[in-house]
Amino acid sequence: MGLFDNGRRQLFHLTDDWVFYAVYGAGTEESNRALIAILNMILDRGEDPIVSIRILNPVMKGRRIRRKGSVLDIKAETGAGEIIDIEMQNGGLAVYRNRSVFHGGKLITSSLEKGQNYDKMKKSIVISIINSRLFSETEKMHSIFRLKEIDDGFVLSDRIEHHFLELGNLPQISSMEDLERLEPLERFAFYLKYAGVREMEDYLCALIEFDEEAVRMSERVFHELTEDDIAYEMLEREEKFEHDLAGWIDAAERRGLAEARLSIARAMKAEGYPIEEICKLTHMPEEEVEEL
Repeated sequence: MGLFDNGRRQLFHLTDDWVFYAVYGAGTEESNRALIAILNMILDRGEDPIVSIRILNPVMKGRRIRRKGSVLDIKAETGAGEIIDIEMQNGGLAVYRNRSVFHGGKLITSSLEKGQNYDKMKKSIVISIINSRLFSETEKMHSIFRLKEIDDGFVLSDRIEHHFLELGNLPQISSMEDLERLEPLERFAFYLKYAGVREMEDYLCALIEFDEEAVRMSERVFHELTEDDIAYEMLEREEKFEHDLAGWIDAAERRGLAEARLSIARAMKAEGYPIEEICKLTHMPEEEVEEL
């Protein structure tokens, strides 16, 4: 049986934020195993692997997927007490560097309970998967940032770490030989980017046959999701929203940019979309959206 035989797979993409969270943030046994596998891959934890994890903000109950009001980053705690936040990012890259720093700071703040000494601070790890390119300063796919002295390079503290996986820096693949030459993390990144692309089916099948745990466990949960009727209904709702949004923009543009933003914000708020998402789309301040 081919990967795309059910006719729905090509509608799902792991680079879509809600699909990513449905696969890795559900909090089910299989979803947790898939998340552990990709974290061990990204964090290079072969010698000190993560063996257990708890999702702190599960994004769905059972198989029910809801985008409205959901938190689109996965926050989890490992068995060793590390706090990990992983996010699929498709836009907003102009301010994303500062946003990731701010987000890491919030993780650090939440890692200490009131009255605890600083030696009890849990390690916080922020993982950003960028579905394009973020850093013009490098061509490598995986960048890691820590707090280090600028000249001598010694570490100030290991309590915060940032990882960026830029899918836009994936090597070009035109043959099976190219695929085989990829490093394990590059193969996983290739799977992430093209899991729902029918034209890549032969490469995807080859990746699955490599039997690397990150791809194998991800494929198991992703395949199940593509056959889920509720997930398919979610796709249809997303498509309806895109059509509605196009209509809102078309109507609002006739009244000028300021009116366009207000009209879109009001329509999205009436539909129950999160304030953060409305602000991102309309570029309006949060306090203005809340007052609508």
